[in-house]
Amino acid sequence: MNEPPHILLVEDDEDDFIITEGLLKEIFGPPLHLDWAQNWDQGLAAMANENYDVCLLDYRLGGKTGIELTKEALARDWRGAIIILSGDENRETDLEAMRSGAADYLTKNGLTVPLLERSIRYAITMKKKENDLIDRGSELKLANHEIEKEKTRYARQARELADAHAKLEIALSKTEESERRYKNLAEHDSLTNLPNRAFFRRRLDEAIAQAARTHFRLAVFLIDLDYFKDVNDTFGHPAGDALLVEVASRLKKCLRETDTVVRLGGDEFAIIATNLPHCDMAGVVAAKVVATLARPFHIEGQEIGNSASVGVALWSPINNTPDSLLKCADIALYQSKAHGRGQFTIYADPVRQKVNTI
Repeated sequence: MNEPPHILLVEDDEDDFIITEGLLKEIFGPPLHLDWAQNWDQGLAAMANENYDVCLLDYRLGGKTGIELTKEALARDWRGAIIILSGDENRETDLEAMRSGAADYLTKNGLTVPLLERSIRYAITMKKKENDLIDRGSELKLANHEIEKEKTRYARQARELADAHAKLEIALSKTEESERRYKNLAEHDSLTNLPNRAFFRRRLDEAIAQAARTHFRLAVFLIDLDYFKDVNDTFGHPAGDALLVEVASRLKKCLRETDTVVRLGGDEFAIIATNLPHCDMAGVVAAKVVATLARPFHIEGQEIGNSASVGVALWSPINNTPDSLLKCADIALYQSKAHGRGQFTIYADPVRQKVNTI
């Protein structure tokens, strides 16, 4: 970002405000444009009266939450990006925040300068693209309105009526194309062009419904790069972005066409594998992913070594909801990291679960 963004921080704890302000000063330096709202009502008033590029919302704001404030602000056509900060790491709250319209959900105890900078940069970029598409849609609607006026005006003249109809068809075609582009942008990650978290949730719902009907085997894989922060710190964020693009490419190449690979955010990826011929196939896929991402990457003339930890959850009549599958896969991912990283774990139950090393 060439100019420091105008930032609103809605935080009712002064100590947390000071900590977050310090991180923002490290990112943007003395020109930092930061306003502070100390409660829910002040935050909503500030968002209504000022044009902020991004708003950082504390999840807990007295008797209300940052998610509620997000919904209220967006209902009033607020055009800035929103990032929710929480003291608790909770995947269900994370998913709820994304569904409410927030660009990201970060935990305070794990907040670092690189992580906060990347989140702000990504959130502002995505919001700008979203606003541009909305503006274009408004322009097309106005064009459609003008065409309708032309149709009425020249209703008695067949040739002119045909011309007006042709203009309407062109405008409608542009509207449909704009809607397709907007849908693609809304459901795809701008860096890797992989489907994003919103698409992942919808696809997982579909896959679970299919598994329930057919009883074909379904597996969910959560993938986390083990040393991505070191890559950013050592080689810089452009190299980190290039690495994420290469990781996405490798994952697509090593999977079947029927599998779905997405980027959840940061260095987190996920895979939905359907119609597996047998349960052991999930281990084969996980091993292939680990081996693929263990090979050195060549980024900007540098050889970068990395590895990935993988957590796997299998659909069953008991483990049959998106939240339960994600929870089990997340537990398995944690176990992979706890046992040394660069490996995968298939979730079974707390007693029989084992770690598989490649």
